[in-house]
Amino acid sequence: MQVLKKQPFLILIAAVGIFGWGLMTWFNAQRYQPSLETTSQIKQNLDKSITTQPSNRPPQTFLEGKMFFGKQAPIVFESPKPVLPVIQFVSKLVVWGIISGSENRAVVGLDPKENTTTWVLKAGDQLGGEKIVKINSDFIVVKNETGVGKVNMIE
Repeated sequence: MQVLKKQPFLILIAAVGIFGWGLMTWFNAQRYQPSLETTSQIKQNLDKSITTQPSNRPPQTFLEGKMFFGKQAPIVFESPKPVLPVIQFVSKLVVWGIISGSENRAVVGLDPKENTTTWVLKAGDQLGGEKIVKINSDFIVVKNETGVGKVNMIE
């Protein structure tokens, strides 16, 4: 029962304490005047930031490699990797037609302007130093000195 009697008294003391603290803070804020050194330092910083033009160049410490590491980062030059020359596949054969069946055959010539001299060849045959590797429905795969490539049928 004594706790219930003391409770309003504790609330009153807490309320008076909070009110006193707020009143003291308000009075201190009313009397506050910043020191001259603080305001002049802020003014100088503001003037400096207004007069200096922004630069699009990176900072010198970044250019020297010191921005993230504190000392100059070692410059490592890697030797360029050798570039192998790309050999373009070139074939002298011209595919005039494909004969499909149990074993596909190709009607092949050597000159695209002249179609009177042609040969009917199957996979594995050679013509003009080029070997036919595979015959598909609209092209043949040929192997020669420039590599393996595809020769499309002329339409």
